Amino acid sequence: MGLTLTCVPGTQCDRRVWEPVWRALPAGITPGYIAIETQTTREGMLALFAEAAAKHGPLHIAAFSMGGYLSLAFALEQPESVASLTLVCSSAFGLTEAEAAERVKIIDFLETHPYRGMSTSRMHQFVHPSHWDDPAVVEVIKAMDRDLGHDV
Repeated sequence: MGLTLTCVPGTQCDRRVWEPVWRALPAGITPGYIAIETQTTREGMLALFAEAAAKHGPLHIAAFSMGGYLSLAFALEQPESVASLTLVCSSAFGLTEAEAAERVKIIDFLETHPYRGMSTSRMHQFVHPSHWDDPAVVEVIKAMDRDLGHDV
């Protein structure tokens, strides 16, 4: 019997953020996915973790950004449901005050303005300079952002 690696995306991401990882998984490791982008509340997102654990047993989780914050919360609330936890671009301390304030500004702005997609300068905050011109990275990010859009 193999292991399932349950992957969790970050904000404005979906399963496409994990596809390069999945292609590199060795035999015996099956990719799993928790689609937090389908939920509108933290409670709804955490319920997806509980559903996955009920179906598969204790989860081996790899989580990115906001998915990491949620995964850590789930692991603290239901430690018996988590076999292992790997966080990428997340912190056990949560967002800094500056990051939280920036997100509130963005949400407030989007209440009265149309979403025009991620700016190049914003993308550069998340992507290493060596990949700024790499279509395999940039185009996937732009596609996820475009497809998930304003509501997500």
